[in-house]
Amino acid sequence: MLDEVLADSDLAAVVTTSGKTNSGLTRDRSKLKEALNNIRTQGLYRPDGSSCPSLERYQADQMENKHNSVAIEAAVQQVFSCDPGLNPQRDHDIAERIAESAATRVLTASRQDVLLTYLAIGEFVRRMGTLPGQRTLILVSPGFLRLEADETAAESKIIDIAAR
Repeated sequence: MLDEVLADSDLAAVVTTSGKTNSGLTRDRSKLKEALNNIRTQGLYRPDGSSCPSLERYQADQMENKHNSVAIEAAVQQVFSCDPGLNPQRDHDIAERIAESAATRVLTASRQDVLLTYLAIGEFVRRMGTLPGQRTLILVSPGFLRLEADETAAESKIIDIAAR
């Protein structure tokens, strides 16, 4: 895309919301390509599989906000699998509290991740607004769930700023 879309006079930058990659504004396509090749997905909250139970944001939302018994029981079963010292007959309440606590942690951390990501994107949009000429932001993301009203509001605010 860099070779096909960018004119020789165009400036471009490759930046990440984590701040780990920033090519700076440049016309040097090789510098842009190098920055693109060095991008690694990273978020404040990324399940690594080492926690028990290992929950994604969707399952945590189903547990905490939707009170989905299937999602809760799946997490409880993970707790029993991870801790053979717990007895499924005797310790079900304990395992359920562990699972619910994990879901709360996941939702809190992932919500913060979404809001920080929107904050970074908003800053990119604001800074681009001061540049001359036509400006284009290409966002590459593995995606994230917007579950809270403030997350949707933050997204709308960015779109409004970009439209102006």
